[in-house]
Amino acid sequence: MKKIKKFIIISFLSIFSFANLNIANAESLETQSQDVKMARLFFAGDVLPHINFDNYARNYGSGEYNYDRPFEKLKDYVAKSDYFMVNCEFTTHPDLEPSGYPTFNSNEDIFRALSDIGVDVITTANNHCMDTGLDGLDYTIEAINKAGIENVGTQKNSTDKNYLIKDINGIKVGILAYAEQLNGFEYLLDSADKLAKVNMIDSVLIRRDISNAIKDGAEFIIIYPHWGVEYQSYPAEYQIELAHDMIDWGADMVIGNHPHVIQPREEYEAKDGRKGIIYYSLGNLVSNQNHNNFDGDYRVEHGLLVDTIIYKGAKDT
Repeated sequence: MKKIKKFIIISFLSIFSFANLNIANAESLETQSQDVKMARLFFAGDVLPHINFDNYARNYGSGEYNYDRPFEKLKDYVAKSDYFMVNCEFTTHPDLEPSGYPTFNSNEDIFRALSDIGVDVITTANNHCMDTGLDGLDYTIEAINKAGIENVGTQKNSTDKNYLIKDINGIKVGILAYAEQLNGFEYLLDSADKLAKVNMIDSVLIRRDISNAIKDGAEFIIIYPHWGVEYQSYPAEYQIELAHDMIDWGADMVIGNHPHVIQPREEYEAKDGRKGIIYYSLGNLVSNQNHNNFDGDYRVEHGLLVDTIIYKGAKDT
């Protein structure tokens, strides 16, 4: 696997504070600037549109769904990125009315709004991806792609590749996503072909996918696991162990979601000496969860937007 030198800039969505890591690499970047390839990646957490969110979009659009307003303040900021990734916890089944908890279904205009602010890829492996059945899963993928966005984590066809490799400014980035559970809809995946439509968290599968992505040329690998316990501020021990394993198997970043609150960040040194970065949960990007509905708990109103710069010098090519 080709090594990618990197330094990380972390920004918190609410206060935009920054911390620089690996300054020696940053200094070497300046001296090699003629030969360096650089990519700036943004990662966000859960987009969770409750029914109030959908109702607001319809009112804002004067009877037609228009989801621009909740995302508009992000547009200028994420314009700095070369690639922007979010997790979407809902489906867009056109034959069903929008609905919120416990089965989320929105109008497909939401993907047009996400595309307009610069979203490049949506992770769709999560506990709500089957909320409107297998048809809803397929319709959602179609709507995402129609909006000019790619998805990863669910597939329309069992033969589709279950990860992405994107050339971002000359750096080949592998993107993988997995769900821990499907809110009881696992029973719908009752054949091998159907099981292949959703990437489930399985250590054998993840290790195989990382290996295949590396064979396909991925130089930097990002994994979005949808995992853990909702509203817990710290990951469980099994998540920590799996995150470390994923770095050991070849991943460079792990971006967790599902708890709807922020969880810790960790730097982990792999057995081969590489440095991996783990965010156990980024919290929500957009939702209707607020402290009034959670006994004054403001954690559901907080989320991280992670701003990451990776670069490859001439001696890494």
